[in-house]
Amino acid sequence: MKRLIICILMIPALVWAQFPRLNNPAMGESFLQYRGVNPAVSGLSRGSELHLFFQQAPGNDYYGGAGLSLERFSIAGRYDSSLTWNYGFGIPLFRHVWFGADYSTADESLSAGLLFRPFPYLSLGAVLHNMAEPDHLTAGLAVRPFNNRLTFGYSYLTSVDEHFRFRDHHAVYTANMEVRDGLLVGLSYDDYLKTAQVSMGITFTHQSLTFWKDKERTTLSAAFHTRYLRKITNATPVVYLRLKGTYVREMVPGMVNTTDMNDLLAALRAFQKDASVECLFMDIRSFSMGLSELMELQHTLVDLRDSGKRIYAYSTNGNLATWYLSAAAEKQMAYPLGEYR
Repeated sequence: MKRLIICILMIPALVWAQFPRLNNPAMGESFLQYRGVNPAVSGLSRGSELHLFFQQAPGNDYYGGAGLSLERFSIAGRYDSSLTWNYGFGIPLFRHVWFGADYSTADESLSAGLLFRPFPYLSLGAVLHNMAEPDHLTAGLAVRPFNNRLTFGYSYLTSVDEHFRFRDHHAVYTANMEVRDGLLVGLSYDDYLKTAQVSMGITFTHQSLTFWKDKERTTLSAAFHTRYLRKITNATPVVYLRLKGTYVREMVPGMVNTTDMNDLLAALRAFQKDASVECLFMDIRSFSMGLSELMELQHTLVDLRDSGKRIYAYSTNGNLATWYLSAAAEKQMAYPLGEYR
């Protein structure tokens, strides 16, 4: 019964202080340094990945290993005087919840983890190591308070006795940043060991290189990905709006290339209440509408932006009405020579 309670409490508990598999090698392969990564991460996999790593440990000992991920399944091998293997898989449970399990031949233990991402800027989760005789719990969170280039993380690591009581613990704080496209740096601090670790990473089209360095260890990792790293791999639903033609309040029979302004505003207000879609892409061509309609449309776009929606505007003209509507956009793209053919 106590084991069941622990597993239930892991759901809202806190994930490994990283946003795994989001094209950021400076934040990724935590199995190189910590005891077990959240196996639920495998449920997020998009495509296949091959990781090779090489590590210099204290005493000038050298270790190596490799990991292979195929969709929702993964296998990793490591050699440090003996060869050990880890087998894992992950599956989605609900829309924002993933579950995973991992088996290690090093201590013949089975671990389980949960990952919860209620928002794109927040990641929560936990891993219970050795389900048969739990001895270790990892929990944490990661947030992106400003944009997707900067991530702050917190990890809580604790030992668990046979009665599921926490005996000791320590915390790890992390900060990771993509300073330029494809160039990543990271810093972590362990408050118990009083040690810091720096990391650097670089991504190419389908490859990534990562370097970790702390007081005792130096690690180098190379990874090969089937997905294209320089683009967003997790597609986000987008509302597409093309402004073209004439917009009027009252439709008159026989009018062509004309749109009902009331329908347009109603659709935008419905989009504002739709939590499943976060982005509006406006394709502004040659259009005409009255001044009152133009002002009301601009106010509606501002309300969308203030509600948390992202707006991108692409225009093929530079008139005042276009720039007036584009003021509410997060990013503006213009092709002033007209439609590209």
